[in-house]
Amino acid sequence: MTQHHDVLDLVKDGLLSVATVELPELTPDLEIADLGYNSVQTMEFLTYLEEETGVSFSPRSLMTVETLADLAEVVRSAVSEAAVAAR
Repeated sequence: MTQHHDVLDLVKDGLLSVATVELPELTPDLEIADLGYNSVQTMEFLTYLEEETGVSFSPRSLMTVETLADLAEVVRSAVSEAAVAAR
């Protein structure tokens, strides 16, 4: 799963899976802050990503993320790095 579109879909699915309220349209330029997620939802989202990708993510790895596109890029990079390290 290295294609940006696939990763963006994974991110969207994960965000929807932990949502407790109706979310705005999940577009690549949507600001993460606009989701209003709390710390529990963030941890549930990280767990979702880890289960789906097999890669560990720390909350710190998401600190500089501003948009869904940024988040998808962080996930894509981590998955790519893990694949290279596994060789």
